[in-house]
Amino acid sequence: MSNAKVVLIVLVTLSFIMGGYESILYSEGLEISWSLNYIWVFVFFILVALWVGEDSKSYPAIYRPYEFGFLFFNSSIFLTICLKQETS
Repeated sequence: MSNAKVVLIVLVTLSFIMGGYESILYSEGLEISWSLNYIWVFVFFILVALWVGEDSKSYPAIYRPYEFGFLFFNSSIFLTICLKQETS
């Protein structure tokens, strides 16, 4: 099994776990904590970045510059910071 498939399985599994947890909380009239929500957003972006990076390796015809990984991973961090500032 390729690394891209492993990362995708982890991403989907964690998404179902978080969705189930939030569903249970909302059915009880509670909400997820902001800290857990921010952690999940960060983990989700990292997993998506890992998956895209690993999946793109299976397409050798597509040119990937050497700084692709650095820029791609940092974009998820900056996007998380921007979203946090917009909600404040």
